[in-house]
Amino acid sequence: MENTAEAAPAFDAYTKTHWSVLLYIETVVVDHYGIPDDRRVNTADYEAVETLLEDGLLEWGGTGLNPIFSLTDAGWSVAHAVRRARADYSRPGRPAPEPFPRLAAQAARRAFSRSCD
Repeated sequence: MENTAEAAPAFDAYTKTHWSVLLYIETVVVDHYGIPDDRRVNTADYEAVETLLEDGLLEWGGTGLNPIFSLTDAGWSVAHAVRRARADYSRPGRPAPEPFPRLAAQAARRAFSRSCD
């Protein structure tokens, strides 16, 4: 999928599972060569992976049984923005925040549009 403003993923439809899986895959790519631990990934997580793949944030190498993930340039930008939003969301003394998925979607839209420039 080519990154264009018109092709921006529907981040508002992402659930907390989508954001958690994206950040888990980011950690897996950095710390474990892109190889996920099957004990930490369930069926719902793989459904989120399918969405992230379709939206051009992830790439799936390896095999179906032994996946090796990598992030696209847009995936790195979005993961960074979402991780930062999560850190801000968790900050002590912060006023009652919006639901995390909404904050993550806002951060992701900004990051995705910047990655298209």
